[in-house]
Amino acid sequence: MPRVALLRSRFPDVRLEKEARALTKGGFQAEIIAWDRKRGSPSIKADDGINVMKLELAAPPSSILVILLLPVWMCYAFTKLLRSKVDTVHAADFDACLPAMLAARIKNIPVVYDIYDLYAETMAFPFMKNWLRKTISSLDRQLMEQARTIVLPDESRLSQIGEQFNEKTVYVYNSPEEKPDERILNLASQEHEGFVLFFGGEVTEDRCLHLVIEAVTDLPEVDLKIVGPASGAYAQQLRELASKAPNVDLQLSWHQPDYIMKCVRESDALFAIYDPSIPNNRYSSPNKLFEAMMCQKPIIVNPGTSMDRIVQGENCGIVMENLTTSALRSAILKLKNDAHLRVTLGKNGRAAYEERYGWSIMEQRLIEAHKRLVHWLQ
Repeated sequence: MPRVALLRSRFPDVRLEKEARALTKGGFQAEIIAWDRKRGSPSIKADDGINVMKLELAAPPSSILVILLLPVWMCYAFTKLLRSKVDTVHAADFDACLPAMLAARIKNIPVVYDIYDLYAETMAFPFMKNWLRKTISSLDRQLMEQARTIVLPDESRLSQIGEQFNEKTVYVYNSPEEKPDERILNLASQEHEGFVLFFGGEVTEDRCLHLVIEAVTDLPEVDLKIVGPASGAYAQQLRELASKAPNVDLQLSWHQPDYIMKCVRESDALFAIYDPSIPNNRYSSPNKLFEAMMCQKPIIVNPGTSMDRIVQGENCGIVMENLTTSALRSAILKLKNDAHLRVTLGKNGRAAYEERYGWSIMEQRLIEAHKRLVHWLQ
């Protein structure tokens, strides 16, 4: 049985855990090497047959401590990989791919580079910003060139990393898993009064949740639910805004994926609003979009991201006119006041999920990519 190690410096991570389960299903023996920054517990269970090795060092997402501890994480990942008997390595993002590539060259095994975001565009450098960004971008480009396979979350990312990587790129969307016994739940309509708008995921300022709270504060029969980890000044800002809005339910901590999906099913619509002035956000196609599709819910997105292309193409939600509170209120009211429109958009999204975006399709792409590398080794 071929063995694969999956690396990620931010754990738990829904995407990486899904990929590990998919590879296990595809005949691989998978193990995870990860940095647990005290965000919560993984959804991987003992009966999944996946060994999880964790570096447990607390580091808030936006803290300078993350940068200071990165060398510790890289040494940990490098050492664990050297000791592991694996045939392929699946590294998520630059800070996992760098130690993975060094260890893989020593062991002469191929690396799959899973690029969630361009790393140099996500880091908040405390000093020498331009020099550090250029240096990391250059190193990142070298890793892409040396990787046997590149995994991207959708096709729009290719223009970000470069068309020259087209031939070795596989697209694995951030689609949720759907278990056979969940299908009925995902297709069932929810009966409740009012209109429930939901967001589940990491709560950061670039996701414009403050605009959403402002938009719904005085809207009658509209309830907003936000679930996900947040810290620092932005968490405090959201709590202050929510204190003036009795129709807003803030749960600013990490929750298991099963709870998130329960909230999705109990909602009337989702939203995913990402500030397009941030380069990585312009290419974002987050799991919230595909959760909405799978559960037959319409979604509200803003222009200037890859999400608007998908939502318009599949006619499964509303693309706001611009990124303003008034445009957001208009989109919310349009869905709230038209139940038939919600049903139509939801069904369109579900059909697209089954035909083009479902996780069963994505996991086959991933399994085949790793099997090609195993055949290459032979």
